[in-house]
Parts: sequence; C-alpha cells; structure tokens
Amino acid sequence: VQSETSFSDSDSSEALQPFNFEENPLDLAQAVLQRIIDAITSDAVISAEETNGRILLNVAGGNAGVLIGKKGQTLEAIQSLVDKIVNKHNNHHDKIRVQVDVEGYLETRKLNLVKLAMRLADKSKRIRKPISLGQMNGYDRRIVHMALKDDPEVETKSRGEGYTRKLVIFPNNKSP
Repeated sequence: VQSETSFSDSDSSEALQPFNFEENPLDLAQAVLQRIIDAITSDAVISAEETNGRILLNVAGGNAGVLIGKKGQTLEAIQSLVDKIVNKHNNHHDKIRVQVDVEGYLETRKLNLVKLAMRLADKSKRIRKPISLGQMNGYDRRIVHMALKDDPEVETKSRGEGYTRKLVIFPNNKSP
C-alpha cells in the first residue's frame, strides 16, 4: 500500500515534495525530522540508527537552543510529532519508539536529573519528610525513579494526572 501526503508552505508558491510512505520507518523518521528541522533552523545534520525496535535520531548543528526549547519542551514536541507520523504509517503492528536528541541534550538532562534525584533523596532522608519535584514528563520521572530504585532509605511515587503529574521522594521510615 502506497500512501503519499504533500505539505505546502502558504508563504511560497512551491509545494514541498510528498512523502512516500513505502520507505522503511528509519528513512521516514529521518525525512520527517529533516523537514521539521529545516522549517526551524538551518545547517542541521541528522544521523539515525535503529536498534531493538527503537529509532534514535541525533541532530547536530543548527540552532540547538531553539530546537531544544525551554526545559526541552520543543524537543519533546518534535519527538512526539515524528513518533506519531512514523507509527501512523508503520505497516508492522509493533509500535516503534522514536527518540530525538539535539547535541547530546538528552544525556546531559539525564545526568542532571540523576544528580538532582540523589541530592533530594539525601535531603528527604535528612529532614525525614517527603520532597516533591515539580511537573515532569514521563521520561524524566522514569529517570528519577530508576536513579533511586536501589536506595532502601527512600521510595518514589508519581502523583497527579497528565501534565500536572509530579514525582514525590519519600523517606523510608523503616530504615534506621
């Protein structure tokens, strides 16, 4: 089954070339991301790899700050769009996870979240009171949960619904 979609730019008389969705998911993900990136910044290069049913797209160059956005919100939105488009046109029945990174931002964010989790876990143990981390997306909450899962002196739980979902670190009162 061949499916094509064309996009047009209202400021230009030229229409963008249609996507050919017979491509494999990796090529489609890269093409979709390239089109989004080109609309936001210039001189960005995308590298892509597929491992274990997951597509990893790395963006280098361009205006990284604009692509990442405040607290990674723009990057998260771009990743969500690419993921939805790839999976909508995925002829295989398994969902393909798509991860988009810009200039190593995700690894830096992960390291910073782990440091924050450790610092707040220590504080929670010291003051013997729960500490709440502000609104966090699911990916960030998972990083904190995983960072503290092996610490028997604290427990983590997610609270709330949707975008207002927070993570709370509780001291384990059973420990000495």
